[in-house]
Amino acid sequence: MEEVHNEVLSGNIHAFYVSREWKDKKKQIRIRDNNLCQRCLGNWSDGKHPIEKIKLTRGTKEKPLYVHHIKPMKDYFELALEDDNLISLCFECHEIVEERTGNRFKPKKKYLTQEKW
Repeated sequence: MEEVHNEVLSGNIHAFYVSREWKDKKKQIRIRDNNLCQRCLGNWSDGKHPIEKIKLTRGTKEKPLYVHHIKPMKDYFELALEDDNLISLCFECHEIVEERTGNRFKPKKKYLTQEKW
């Protein structure tokens, strides 16, 4: 894991996210959280973004849950694989918590035929 840490420090965060340790930890956290978004359930809040409506959001094979670092990995690499620093979130909640909301993250409308005029 030391060489992965050095890669992250040099700006290659991708090296962490493709590591065997991270892939195994993601599976473990999703199982711990019963493959449910913990923010949607009302079990977790970042303290900045209130939950408007509690709902049930379950991860699927086609649309798996994100495993979010509560304390950012770039600042707290030593906590990158700690269970207490990881939480399962759906796409929508992850975007809210990461403050990446807006039109650029909404899926683009697909047209059946291309408009040609």
